[in-house]
Amino acid sequence: MHGYDVVLEATRFRMFKFFTVQSNIFMGVIVLIFSIKEIKLLNGKISKIPTKLYILKLMSTTAVTLTFLVVFTYLGPISENGIPSMLMNGNLFFHLIIPLLSIISFIFLDKTEKLNFKQSFYGIIPTALYAVYYLGNVILHMENE
Repeated sequence: MHGYDVVLEATRFRMFKFFTVQSNIFMGVIVLIFSIKEIKLLNGKISKIPTKLYILKLMSTTAVTLTFLVVFTYLGPISENGIPSMLMNGNLFFHLIIPLLSIISFIFLDKTEKLNFKQSFYGIIPTALYAVYYLGNVILHMENE
């Protein structure tokens, strides 16, 4: 896709200012832990994966799903070069592939007892924490006009 400006990219520590990066790293950590537990389950070393880990997977899946939805329903349509510019380089994984695989995995592959209604609210915690950080950052950098 030549001719498109890359948007929503940063390097080094500055990349952590984006919820997309934070949520994808969170997902990666949870998937790594989940994979270790799955191997232990298959080898008979544990009898089940703890519910707390499913809650963490719900939280990370919800976070990457939010980034997917924001890119495809808001940021992509308003950006100068549209959705293709939002999928350049690593953003293809951050904005599309990882969220879709996470959703599919959580809905169709995870075998757990159903999480209860109260536990479903844990999914909003990462977004709420980021909102507090983001709002604080906006207030700190506001200029009086």
